[in-house]
Amino acid sequence: MATTLSTAEPNTVEADDANAGYVYYRLTDGWIAAGDWSGLEESKKLRRGYQALHQYGYHDYNAYYVDHPFEPLFQSGGAEAMPVAQVVANGFHLNPPLIPTCGRQTGRKGHLAHRATCWRGALPVEFPQLEGLDLPGVQTCEYCGVDHFPTPQALKQHIAVMHNDRKDQEAIVAGIVGGLKQVTGQGSGGLETLAQLLKNPDALEVLRALVGPQAMPQKGMSPEKRSAASTRMKEWQAARKAAQASAASPAEE
Repeated sequence: MATTLSTAEPNTVEADDANAGYVYYRLTDGWIAAGDWSGLEESKKLRRGYQALHQYGYHDYNAYYVDHPFEPLFQSGGAEAMPVAQVVANGFHLNPPLIPTCGRQTGRKGHLAHRATCWRGALPVEFPQLEGLDLPGVQTCEYCGVDHFPTPQALKQHIAVMHNDRKDQEAIVAGIVGGLKQVTGQGSGGLETLAQLLKNPDALEVLRALVGPQAMPQKGMSPEKRSAASTRMKEWQAARKAAQASAASPAEE
């Protein structure tokens, strides 16, 4: 039979001890996650060092809770139990979720899903443990403008996955700019060497070789092309040294 759990406000939550198969656990790192507690499942988790949080009730696992995994916890007043790091990692410090005011869980008989009336007067979750803390603001991607990353770490991961090619291009450009500064800083001899390089139809491969394999992985380049690029680089370096020597020697009368 369903019972009612008291919450700070504004909700009461139905909890069916007999049928609901999921409870919240505090994991060994302090974070909170829902897990099965039926049969021997709870004892297995306790042996791993998990702590069952029965005070926050029980719920069934369904598609809605895949996208809202903590709603039953928040309905039961468990927001204060969530560690700060987990709150921030989920972006709840920036966009705290709303809690339905119906006091019911989804997937139950007569309430398979929340209705519009369930959200009347809904308030965002409050996390008292965040008070007075200096927390990261919105993180915006400089490449695509997406701004829903809650932490610098999340933004860094996004860039590594979605914009890795752009990072490679930046590394190449940085290497080219550094090389150009060295060349053009040597007077007319350096400029002549740069002009020779730009006339080379294979200048791009030479520049890639100059930047190095760390900045531009040479995937797809055959050993023959790699060897040719290395030879061209040596020729360019030899021409550069010759231009340096010419620029350094006194002019003939």
